[in-house]
Amino acid sequence: MGKKRTETGACELCLREEVEITIHHLTPKEMGGTFLPTANLCIPCHKQIMLYIQMLSSEQG
Repeated sequence: MGKKRTETGACELCLREEVEITIHHLTPKEMGGTFLPTANLCIPCHKQIMLYIQMLSSEQG
């Protein structure tokens, strides 16, 4: 897996501006989301979403 690309911009979730943002795949890449829509998220928001997804996954299986 390659290095994650980061840029400076506005987070689409918390709306903070001039922060380091990462690309979040709205549909996980493992589920075919590689070329589907993405969101620009700051690192704290991205981590929170990923933790939430992991929590949901562990509850379901």
